[in-house]
Amino acid sequence: LRDEFLNNIDTTSKDYISEIQNLSTEIKKVGTSWLLSIVTNTKNVIMKYLPSFI
Repeated sequence: LRDEFLNNIDTTSKDYISEIQNLSTEIKKVGTSWLLSIVTNTKNVIMKYLPSFI
């Protein structure tokens, strides 16, 4: 997901917000899935140490 998303962004652009807004719907979904996977993985690691907060 990460590579697919990043390969569709102009990393030389200084206007990051416009760059993201102009992505296709499909690539926005890929980016969202990638970011959600980071959140989920982080949560899972944390929950190993804080199981009482489930």
